[in-house]
Amino acid sequence: MHERIEAIDFWRGAALVTILINHIPGNILGNFTPRNFGFSDSAEAFVFLSGLSVAHAYRRRFEAEAPMAATFPSFCARCDSTISI
Repeated sequence: MHERIEAIDFWRGAALVTILINHIPGNILGNFTPRNFGFSDSAEAFVFLSGLSVAHAYRRRFEAEAPMAATFPSFCARCDSTISI
């Protein structure tokens, strides 16, 4: 079993809170969310972080069964080092 990476869980939770704030009409905190500063909101970050956590959780199974498993360990190593920074 893999250890959980708390940073992924924290940022996924922050993305969910931001999504909640954006869906409440007239909320003053909605003025400070990322949707006001670009073309995206926090849903993209949530989906990316969810995929990252699934990749981390099923890493060994994917390496054993996937035909392109030779490239996957280096990808996971880069993601793990990026998260820990």
